[in-house]
Amino acid sequence: MWRRDSGSNALGGFLFGTGGSLINYIQEFRSIYQTRRSEFVLSLLTLVGVLVFGLIEGVALAVGFSLLEFIKRIYRPHTSILGIHEGKDGFHKVEQDEEQFFFPGLIVYKFNAPLFFANSSFFVNNIKTIVAQSSEPVRYLLIDAEAISDIDSSAADALRELYEDFHEQNILIGIAAANDIFMSIMEKTGLLEQIGKDNFYPTIRTGIIAMGERYLDFPD
Repeated sequence: MWRRDSGSNALGGFLFGTGGSLINYIQEFRSIYQTRRSEFVLSLLTLVGVLVFGLIEGVALAVGFSLLEFIKRIYRPHTSILGIHEGKDGFHKVEQDEEQFFFPGLIVYKFNAPLFFANSSFFVNNIKTIVAQSSEPVRYLLIDAEAISDIDSSAADALRELYEDFHEQNILIGIAAANDIFMSIMEKTGLLEQIGKDNFYPTIRTGIIAMGERYLDFPD
């Protein structure tokens, strides 16, 4: 009798605890879904993996999916055109056909990943597509490099080709907020000299101001 009662109490406690945990899991899943959809999908796959294959196999599956998601973000990272939103400080993502509140012919472009051989073609093609689809001729391209934590030699070569191509089209390239690693590679590859030291800026704002002054000097 004691064992049966104890077993019932233990089972009741387990079910109660499981129910409370289930509520917490649902709330956590809802929070993940609202924050980032890809992480929500990954969480579901992890849960299914644990339930179907077991804890160790499920965790291994989750690690595999996480690595694939990480590679995807690096290989095809988030990019954006930056502009100014009324009532907000700083620079924020805008659609290409939105008013950016800069002078005509300027595009401020943000690349949110290290730049290396696997995504350098995407970087170049993405910029060229944005320039080609611009509603007005582009004369100034300011690259926000704050999120480019590193750059390899292949990506530096791709940047050089982009610079030379745009130079022939009379499009001036500037780079803002680059870190020490990025600047070191620029110096070692000769890009610092080729692009011009004056076209590297500590912040986006200083880059826009400098390019704006050139626009005023040469508006046509």
